[in-house]
Amino acid sequence: MKSVEERFELFKEHEDLWGFLYNQEALPKDLSAHCKDLHIALKEGESSDINGTELEEELKHLKFILPKGQGTPTKTINLKSEPAGGYLPKCVGSFENSSYHTCNCCEC
Repeated sequence: MKSVEERFELFKEHEDLWGFLYNQEALPKDLSAHCKDLHIALKEGESSDINGTELEEELKHLKFILPKGQGTPTKTINLKSEPAGGYLPKCVGSFENSSYHTCNCCEC
């Protein structure tokens, strides 16, 4: 019985840390806090796998350009980024400093 409880505790920890990414069409109001928490969790010393601020900006952009029903992680990963026939415009992920990014393809 104890191992079942431990598994549910691990699942809860996973949900608390990663759960906000499961539905990108309904991002939480405290998106910034979730992205920062994930950044800290994936940080080792001064090295980190992600930048929480950049993740927040990218998720905000994706929310406006994803077709309805494409907000799950698997569907988002599988979206094509080619201009002809793809869903994602070239601007996504192509700018270094999102505070200076402006385009006509999304609500930047």
